[in-house]
Amino acid sequence: MMQAFEKYADRLPTLQGDYTEYWTDGLGSSAEKTGESREVKDKLVQAEILWSMLSPDREEPTALIGEAWRNIILSTEHTWAYMQPDQQPISDQILQTKLGCFDKARELTEQVMDMACQTIEDKNSDVLTVFNTNTWVQSGLVTLSKEIAETYQSLQDAQGQDIVCQKLSFGELAFWAEDVPALGSKTFRLKKEARQGRVPESAAMVLDNGIVKVAVDPSTGDVTNLIYKGEEFVDAVSSIVCFLILVHTMWFVLTVLQWSNIVR
Repeated sequence: MMQAFEKYADRLPTLQGDYTEYWTDGLGSSAEKTGESREVKDKLVQAEILWSMLSPDREEPTALIGEAWRNIILSTEHTWAYMQPDQQPISDQILQTKLGCFDKARELTEQVMDMACQTIEDKNSDVLTVFNTNTWVQSGLVTLSKEIAETYQSLQDAQGQDIVCQKLSFGELAFWAEDVPALGSKTFRLKKEARQGRVPESAAMVLDNGIVKVAVDPSTGDVTNLIYKGEEFVDAVSSIVCFLILVHTMWFVLTVLQWSNIVR
């Protein structure tokens, strides 16, 4: 067909501009669901990898996994709603069918993940295992649920060394898992006793972990004090210098607060 058109190439009108197909506008109209779908897709990939890591001799639920993938694909397929939104009830019925694909994909993916982990899951155990489903060594933040954090206050690595952790404002327990092997895991033991160490002090506009102390002016948002190892880094006399310090040291402050002994 294209070869047949070639002989008319010099006579065909040419137009330029943005001709984005209108049916993909649904991706923006349901941005929350679209973002959720991408997370579900990643989780389904993780679930399949975990299955092969934990149960290499156990047959996968291929029908369940296939249906999860089908709903993931349908959830981002181009048809979103009826071409005339004012036409009811067909418009809402089509949209609900579309949104149902998102919900079904999430539901089935959770089932696959639960089935993959059921061979090792023991809710009465104090042993915690962090898995890395990537093909490279990975470090990352691990957040334990509020239910776990209500019972356990700290944790140790496999060698019995205390791991820096922090109780978050919503009740979760967070810690940093360092260098988890590719397609491997690291084991930790949860402890009911709180980790020994200095508890960071905080007020409305002051945060002090014994290493770094930061004070913020509530009316301007400026850092009025930045003390590290007893040395003040804010020049209160020069507003220009103070501004530069605020800009160039804020990342440093956040990094120090994250990695220093700020957590319980």
